[in-house]
Amino acid sequence: MSSYTIEYTGLIVAGIALIISFCALIISYLDHKENKKMIEESLRPYIVIYLITTKTSSSEVCKVVVKNIGKTAAYIEALKHSNIQDLIYDSDTRKPFDKLNDSILAPNQKVIVSIDPNKIKGVDLTEEKYKFKFEVKYKISKENKKEYEDEFNIGLEDIVDLIKPRRNIKTDRDFQEILTHSIQNIHDEML
Repeated sequence: MSSYTIEYTGLIVAGIALIISFCALIISYLDHKENKKMIEESLRPYIVIYLITTKTSSSEVCKVVVKNIGKTAAYIEALKHSNIQDLIYDSDTRKPFDKLNDSILAPNQKVIVSIDPNKIKGVDLTEEKYKFKFEVKYKISKENKKEYEDEFNIGLEDIVDLIKPRRNIKTDRDFQEILTHSIQNIHDEML
């Protein structure tokens, strides 16, 4: 073999090694960028707003829940709402959603606001005024620049079919049965 062939072979092998190294660097960079994004998404706060309901023997009790289901605290910059204020208890004096502006919700912390059942009793829940809109802007801390925005549209008519009536307790056996089912439901939710 001539010396030129050996030199060209060495250059070709070095060139291939350089290309492979460059590709490995690009793949490593893209993988690092994706991992960083996944870690940020898994550790960020998540504010959710939803309704919970219970039907007692005398009325339906609806509550609006604002909860941070994320892994870190959420600094709520702004919480805008429509159509809900007039339906809560003591709506003239209490403004619970306005108090959430510039506040912090820890992970799994929630704020529950009850809707006055007397204000929704016997009304047509499909009317536009019973559809609530919430817009929330939040971030990890006051100083953090990364903002998250979510919008929630909730209608009372959406949950009417989900309301389950409670049974009237007439005997000790009924009480024991209800207690057993309640404990089982709590146990199932914790799994």
